[in-house]
Amino acid sequence: MSMNAIFVQVEDAEIAWLMDAFRRLRDFYSSAAAQVVPARSLITVLCSFLLLQDPYTLKVDVPIVSVDVTVVDSKGALVNSLTKSDFEIYEDGIAQEVRFFSPVSAPYNVFLLFDSSSSTRDNLDFMVQAAAELIVNLRPEDKLAIASFDDDFKLHLAWSTDRTKAMTALRQMIQPHESNETRFYAALDRTLRREFKGVAGRRAVVVLTDGKDTPFFYGSRNDFKRVLQSTREQRIPVNIVGLQSEAVSQVVFRNTSLYLDAVRANMQQFVDNSGGEILFSKDFDDVVRLYEQIGRRLDTSYSLGYISLNAKRDGSFRKIDVKTHDRNFRLTQSRSGYYASPQ
Repeated sequence: MSMNAIFVQVEDAEIAWLMDAFRRLRDFYSSAAAQVVPARSLITVLCSFLLLQDPYTLKVDVPIVSVDVTVVDSKGALVNSLTKSDFEIYEDGIAQEVRFFSPVSAPYNVFLLFDSSSSTRDNLDFMVQAAAELIVNLRPEDKLAIASFDDDFKLHLAWSTDRTKAMTALRQMIQPHESNETRFYAALDRTLRREFKGVAGRRAVVVLTDGKDTPFFYGSRNDFKRVLQSTREQRIPVNIVGLQSEAVSQVVFRNTSLYLDAVRANMQQFVDNSGGEILFSKDFDDVVRLYEQIGRRLDTSYSLGYISLNAKRDGSFRKIDVKTHDRNFRLTQSRSGYYASPQ
């Protein structure tokens, strides 16, 4: 077995020490001493070490299932001092080991991504109002970045804790402009692969979109396949506030109806793969409420992760139940389960 076949994806800050560890292991494996130690044992030791690291800065190619949880006591007061050992996770009734944990106090890095294409442009004012509600619910130490997309990706605010700059960026985003396409999948893929480089700590993407993607409509699957892979690999929860498309109630052609059904199914795959959630708005007034809801959750939640004991990737739905040892506490989960999509 070649040691070069082992691949672990890491952030830039971890490359130096991780590569040194691999070099040492490779050198040992090539030496005479390695003849008495099975290669499988060496690999197991190294992978076990890697799994002990912070999952938000080190990404190992294993299917990590993540869930955010808010906890309140019997009087409805927030419980924010629990530790990893206070939680239990069950998947389809089977206890799982809590591998990864971040307390309520851990800062969040939230990337706000907005669909500014022609199908949503008339409602950009609502988008700004909704984003403002989310920002108000974040803590001073939480960082924000803001971008929009139509036929291109536009970064309006790089990572910052400055709320004044954030509001300025939102106002700049709604300036009139022309576009002919919607590249949702390419924009989300870029966000996951590039915009979180060097960003440590808890991370999340919040997208406001009707889910339409022009290349996908015309039969191209390249962007879709790429972003589907990104949502599996990058370990960044994608939260989508889905806008009700006007076309849903005006469908005339069967192909259009199938396309809109596929659009919703694709968004569901993105959140299932990444550990996020999808909330569909009834109208644009409802968007503000949903953004406020997401902001409160990010501000008051614990983040937990586990590696499922069920290794099958058969597309089945897996139910997640999070509990605390104190059964008097009430828990609200960011997701009730996930679909074990094939790799």
